[in-house]
Amino acid sequence: MYYDNKASFYVRQYGPRVLMSAFIVLIVSVGLYIYIANHNIPTIKVTDQAVVEQDTLNVTAKNLSDTLNGLEPLEKKSVKVASVESNGEIVIIDNDSRFKARLIGLDFENIEPDTIYLMGQDIGNRQVEIAFDNTKCSEDIANVYVYVNDELYNAKLLEEGKLKLDSQDMNKLLLKELTESQAYAKQTRAGLWEY
Repeated sequence: MYYDNKASFYVRQYGPRVLMSAFIVLIVSVGLYIYIANHNIPTIKVTDQAVVEQDTLNVTAKNLSDTLNGLEPLEKKSVKVASVESNGEIVIIDNDSRFKARLIGLDFENIEPDTIYLMGQDIGNRQVEIAFDNTKCSEDIANVYVYVNDELYNAKLLEEGKLKLDSQDMNKLLLKELTESQAYAKQTRAGLWEY
């Protein structure tokens, strides 16, 4: 086959392949952009205060700070939540002591990353009030009810369908309120109950 010049040779020989390759790269780039834009993976902010050695976070009823150890069941105390961990546990700062806590009545077995992100936004690095039930600590972790603006945060997570009720929890003083919150989520098909 005869070509007028070198340019026409290259265009006819390689043009369709180059054009198709450019089109494929464009389609893949647009698809990747759409995927990343719609599947934004939440990240958890870690503050300098949250970087604490593991041993200092373990807590027992004996080494809770005196002010927390003296609290009666459901008596509130203002503390700061330093961070929310990937398993749903929170790191609490009370004066100079830091300890891990888990929210009473919530099942964190299959917690979604977006729920962790939401908890970090709602209570992370923020002043909240906590209250204990009859059993303050188990397995070196404090068991707490968290109140944000006088609203029981444990119940809010259940109402929004972010978590399920852990009825096996040994702390039962607010079980009725937590059960009603989960029933509301089921009735409105919120979060986990949307089916």
